[in-house]
Amino acid sequence: MKQVLFVLMAMALAFCGAKSTSEPSSGEPTLAPAASDAASPQTTVATTTNAAGTVSQQLTISADQHSVKTGETVCMDVRVAGFEKLLSMQYTITWNGKVLKFKELKNLNLPYLGKDNFGDHRVEEGILTVAWIDDSLKGQSLPDGSVIYQVCLEAIGKPGVTSYFKFTDVPTAIEVVNLREKIIPLKRQNGSIEIVQ
Repeated sequence: MKQVLFVLMAMALAFCGAKSTSEPSSGEPTLAPAASDAASPQTTVATTTNAAGTVSQQLTISADQHSVKTGETVCMDVRVAGFEKLLSMQYTITWNGKVLKFKELKNLNLPYLGKDNFGDHRVEEGILTVAWIDDSLKGQSLPDGSVIYQVCLEAIGKPGVTSYFKFTDVPTAIEVVNLREKIIPLKRQNGSIEIVQ
């Protein structure tokens, strides 16, 4: 899966007219210099130092806890923190399909994120896949706490039942790639929806 993402990104660079600092010698498309070039100020990403003293970047994705009555619709905000110079991300969202029914996606607030970035063919089972790529290949950044989209669900379960709203790696594996083309960790803060009277 990782190799597929990198091949797609390389193809996008080649076919989107990426400029090279040198002329191609074989007539083949030439990619731009590696984004990891330390001299380039455009590659600055937010980093933290962990307990081992190594520098790392991490994306946090989160959802809230809600209480709703049967028949009501709740729109779950999907928030991010540490969204600095990212090129792509993919993961899966799951919930209990016997308790919640998918209604719609709303308020897509991330550049190049559209409804075609979501795999909704298994929402009856409570499975929604997400795969986003920054088509500009410049790396997107958002302030901490930004809502990147909402997943709206109707409560169909009985009062007293609670459904999870989880970010998982099945069926779509979790992968987040920054501008340096490094895979970074995804910290997940899951939400829940309780059906009340």
